Amino acid sequence: MEAELAKVKETLYRVETQLVDDVQLWLRKIREKVEEKSFEIDALNRRLHHAEAVIEQLPSKA
Repeated sequence: MEAELAKVKETLYRVETQLVDDVQLWLRKIREKVEEKSFEIDALNRRLHHAEAVIEQLPSKA
């Protein structure tokens, strides 16, 4: 009985350790994707701001 309990504890420890590693990996990947999208959004915002400025100037040129 003691040996079985020890095996269960060892297995549980391995599973918990692997789960923590997996979650940390997922969080790193999510952070990378968020940072990547953040740069894309910044670029789109700059383009939109430029387009808005050009549009604002149109009525004054007419």
